[in-house]
Order: sequence, then C-alpha cells, then structure tokens
Amino acid sequence: MSDWRKERPNLLVENPEGLKYEYIMTFLGYSPSTPEEQAQCFQIFGETPGGFKMVGRSPGGYIEGPKIKGVVHEGADWLTIRQADDTVCLDCRNTLKTDDGEMILMEYTGYISADAENFAKRWMFQGESFPDAYFRTAIFFTAAKDGKYDWLNRLICIGVGKMDARGGYYDIYAVL
Repeated sequence: MSDWRKERPNLLVENPEGLKYEYIMTFLGYSPSTPEEQAQCFQIFGETPGGFKMVGRSPGGYIEGPKIKGVVHEGADWLTIRQADDTVCLDCRNTLKTDDGEMILMEYTGYISADAENFAKRWMFQGESFPDAYFRTAIFFTAAKDGKYDWLNRLICIGVGKMDARGGYYDIYAVL
C-alpha cells in the first residue's frame, strides 16, 4: 500500500493559511415580535425522542450585498433543540425576491449554541440576548438557470450569524 500522505495534493497552495472566501450578502430574517405574530408563526411540537421540535415561519426580512438586493418573501425554520447539549439545530428554507423581480431559494442548516444553562429556551421563548453565541450555517442557493443570479447556483456558502431584537441575521460568504 502506498503512503497516501505523499500522494495527497496540496489543496491550499494559493492560500496555505486557510480557505478563500468572498462576501456575498447580509441576510436578516425577522422574528415574530408580538404574541399574535408568535401564535401565527410558531408551531411547537415540544419534547420528542429526537429533542424539542418546532417550526417557525419568518414574517419577512431582507437581503443586501454588492450584487444582490431584495426581501425575504417567505421562509420557515425547522428547529430542533438537542437534549444532549442544548444546541439549536437549524433546517431552514427561505424564498428571496430580488429588487428586480427574480425569485431565489435559500436553504441552510447550522447550529446556534451558547455556554449558558437552558440557553435555547431562554433565547427562543424569553427573548434573552446571547451576543457571544456560536451561530454558523451552511447555505445553498437555487436561482433560474442562465438568469441574472445563476452564479449563486454554483456556490457553497457559510453564514456567520447573530441574533437581536429584529431576528436572526448573517453575513454570507462564498467559499472559493
């Protein structure tokens, strides 16, 4: 058997410190802010064998970057709070409508966690702020083939997120 380490290509020759990336856009998904909005937007399933489950619809939001601008047309987050470590596991889909009328599907998964007892429920249901929470997502886009935003179809992106009173927002970077 050959030594695989000698045969392994040097994948990061251009940037030996790490991966290259490019800022694509900022995304803000509004959180329901009133009890009425919360009643309409949240479907809570509660504790299940796989963790605490809920679905949250987004009442809107916006996107803006150097080559794109628009609104969050519709969206929903399928959230699971893992019992083992109180991490919020995201499974989200949003439809985006650009200012020039194009529709784009944005899908992402990721994690939100913080070093605080009962972090997830305190954050989601009591509105507590956790500015140092770990909030990362892996994002994929689907746009019209050969359309103005076709370039998004070939990207793997990461989102670095924060939460505030408005909702969840991420700076989105394409991994080059």
